[in-house]
Amino acid sequence: MTQFYKNFYKNNVTFYTRFYNFINFTINFHKWRAENSMFSKEIEIHETLKIIFENINDLICILDPNNDFEFQFINETVYQYILGYSSKDLIGHSIFNYLHPEDIRKTKKILKKGTKIGNAVDELRFKTKRGKFLWFEINAKKYNDNNHNKTILILKNLSKLKSYEHKLKKSEENHKSLVNSIPEIRFWKLFYPKKYEEALKMSYDMLQMVMDNIPENIFWKDTNLVYLGCNNNHAKMVGAEYPENVIGKTDKDFFLGNLGNNQIEDLINREKQVVESGIAEFHVETPLVLNENNIWFDVNRIPLYSSQGKIVGILITYDDISEKKMYEKLIYELNVSFLKFTTEIQNNIEMLIETCSNLLSANAVLFCRKFEKEGKTHFQVISSDKEIFDYNSEEFEKNFILSELFSEKHDSIQHIFNIDETMYGKTDHFIKKYNVKGCFGRLIKSQNEFNSSICVLFQKNPVLSHQNKLVLTLICDAIEIELKRWQVHQDLEEQNIFKSELLTRTSHELKTPLISIKGFTDLLLTVHNSKLDTDVISILEDIKKGSNRLERIIKALLDGSRLDQDKIILNRTTEDLSFLIKYVVKELQGLSELRNQRVSLQIHEYLTADIDKERLYDVISNLLLNSIKYSEPGGIITIKSEIEDNFYIISVKDSGIGISQEEKSQLFKQFGKIERYGKGWDVDTEGSGLGLYISKKIVNLHGGKIWVESEGKNKGATFSFSIPIISE
Repeated sequence: MTQFYKNFYKNNVTFYTRFYNFINFTINFHKWRAENSMFSKEIEIHETLKIIFENINDLICILDPNNDFEFQFINETVYQYILGYSSKDLIGHSIFNYLHPEDIRKTKKILKKGTKIGNAVDELRFKTKRGKFLWFEINAKKYNDNNHNKTILILKNLSKLKSYEHKLKKSEENHKSLVNSIPEIRFWKLFYPKKYEEALKMSYDMLQMVMDNIPENIFWKDTNLVYLGCNNNHAKMVGAEYPENVIGKTDKDFFLGNLGNNQIEDLINREKQVVESGIAEFHVETPLVLNENNIWFDVNRIPLYSSQGKIVGILITYDDISEKKMYEKLIYELNVSFLKFTTEIQNNIEMLIETCSNLLSANAVLFCRKFEKEGKTHFQVISSDKEIFDYNSEEFEKNFILSELFSEKHDSIQHIFNIDETMYGKTDHFIKKYNVKGCFGRLIKSQNEFNSSICVLFQKNPVLSHQNKLVLTLICDAIEIELKRWQVHQDLEEQNIFKSELLTRTSHELKTPLISIKGFTDLLLTVHNSKLDTDVISILEDIKKGSNRLERIIKALLDGSRLDQDKIILNRTTEDLSFLIKYVVKELQGLSELRNQRVSLQIHEYLTADIDKERLYDVISNLLLNSIKYSEPGGIITIKSEIEDNFYIISVKDSGIGISQEEKSQLFKQFGKIERYGKGWDVDTEGSGLGLYISKKIVNLHGGKIWVESEGKNKGATFSFSIPIISE
């Protein structure tokens, strides 16, 4: 033990030396800051060190060596917690008034030594306010403060170590009888002659020290499953004060009443199986309910053999893996939530709230979003029961505990106890509904003033464990991502509305002069044709063609804009899709023959569907027209129909220039036209880039889908779309 404490002191001297250096640096830094600042003021040392000492668990004080080592500063919180003293009790009084009489002389030497050589270490007993003496390690260090010598003292509580030392001595007294009670096990080689007893004792001490300093529970039994020994961890778990107290007892002596009968019998049967078969079990994950707590253990059961190879017992280890299982559950729950995510952001947030409630075993979870409505601030609350409430600012701040999260204006986790005893117990709808006693929650900060929050409600005052903090933090981060996505979605929707309105307005403005151009062109060509020469007539014909093309583009722009704003309502009637396809083919036959192309029909005789005939006519004619335009003269175009899973599949296949993988990503988008200029293909390149976009919108409105397949350039392409089938 002496060597243990020497090593302990040696390791801690290094720590405290660094600590003193840090304190001196802090003090000197504040001195420099005070001397050089235009607002310099006197630095009081207890204020300077206050932040440093907030999280130190040891007793810290500053003494005046010139006045019988009177207290000038203490870290009051720790002194009150360990000794019961406040600053008022100690400041201005000598430290010697509070020491054990036998330690005063020794302490004076230590303090004087620390004042002279700069550092000193020893042990002493310090009196508590109740009169009890506790053991401390004393570490004294001198330093200079404004040309005044001071002594800083750090007292490390050794009460537990002294208690362990006492228990160890008691354990050593029981050692001899304990050795005699252990059977012959090869691992410990216990049956040596008496001349080896001292060496055996040293080996046992080493083994016991190792077992008591590892986190697992370790215990061993004979073949009747009677305890022969265990380490400190297992003794603590079963409620035995010392490891030797388990000897001669069974699991039923300890677990009866704590574990269910079925669990105890299962443990006994598993151990019997190992003893009888001689086959070890490794890494068996086993849940146990101890003192109403669910604990998961990784269990190993190993048979123990004598030197003759006979099974004489069993060695068992329990490793607590509850935290690991918690993380596994957390990851699984979050993954399940993420896999269920949709484009509906509110739905995603509701799933995250539900996940939070499950992981924290809460009575309810509330998500609150601050937003602006008609120029006024409102708060929307979504519960884990998927109920949605809307409150104005005045009502929310006056009646609901959630308002406390917003008032703090920071995103640290806050917890509130005994809510039912506050005014919110009478005014908060959720506290009354869920019979809430306590809660914790966190603010989710945004880039503007419209923050959000999440609050977890319990019918008992909750324990804010590390696990709970982790769950809440991950859920808040996931919700924050969804809120940012929602904000981006809102911004895009606003931009899209503005764009659609601009296109609509522009198209209408273009339409008026276009009507005049077309009208006067037709007038000249019909009424005044005889007065015009051939060149003028040719120019007028070009103007007419250009006007018709511009009219089609304007119509496409208006259709696209109305589709974006969901202003188009389908006029559905029961029609024969086969007839509509044949009608489009006949209408475009002249253009296909002009390019020496052949259109092959492989469709059913009747395809009855509930469709908007005019809109679907636009889709079919657009697909066929594209195939004619983008196929070289002499090509073949095939229109085919299939029936799959209650859908008609209509496909238009050509032998044209094909589509690359990169070009596929541009299709079905607004103005997603693929330019072919200067690429050596004899194809018609006119078009607005809106045809496929509009076609996709129309097909989607019908409840179908549209897609393209192509093996690449010069390998043709197949455009297909699906339409739901209806009964005739």
